[in-house]
Amino acid sequence: MPTPLERGADVRFIGPVMGRYTLESRVRPSGVQIFAVRLQSISPATMVASAPVMGRIGEAITAHFVPFGNVRGRIARHVDGGFVVDIDGDTERRRKLAARIEWYKKRLFSGITDKREHKRFMPREPKSAVVLYDGTVLPCLVIDLSSSGAAISVDHRPEIGEPLAVGKAVCRVVRRLEVGFAVQFLTPIEREGVEETVRAPDEWDHAMRLRVAEAPAEVEALADAEYAGVEVGYTI
Repeated sequence: MPTPLERGADVRFIGPVMGRYTLESRVRPSGVQIFAVRLQSISPATMVASAPVMGRIGEAITAHFVPFGNVRGRIARHVDGGFVVDIDGDTERRRKLAARIEWYKKRLFSGITDKREHKRFMPREPKSAVVLYDGTVLPCLVIDLSSSGAAISVDHRPEIGEPLAVGKAVCRVVRRLEVGFAVQFLTPIEREGVEETVRAPDEWDHAMRLRVAEAPAEVEALADAEYAGVEVGYTI
């Protein structure tokens, strides 16, 4: 009888793991845009994740998660707040991914975790929205939270010190991250209430609908770039 690793497709992890990703359409002459992504589930064949930039159906994506390494594939369909990816790979690559998934599950469920004391935590619901000083609303993914601030991923490159709001929390940008930026709340928020304060599911949905409506213009711009000879390729 084949083992779970030999069957491959039978191996699956369900749970939140933070990572980063790039999209084929987000390559610019100045470089690749990298966003944060929060895994919902993964198997050697399929990945489901929450993300601030949805991408097109069929678009190539490269994601990286520390326990699993690089994961490449194409967006198969959109789900609430994210997407499903059909993972590329031959039998050997799928076997290696299955082995990493099994290793991580055993490590996680055996209680071998990071013992450092810190006040940051991942929210149960990562979907929120950023309101810029000019009133622009953008969907964002909350990477982690504390009583004093948050790390978020959004399709926006702010200036340090820029004022904005994440959900109902007024804050300012204190540093840039590879996948987004960190903000400090103008007034500290009790841990018990901070997650509810930054939640903005209705604003997320509205902002996502606007982004979907704007998507044809982005596709046209990408086609123009390719026609002009801009190389479209990406790595993490």
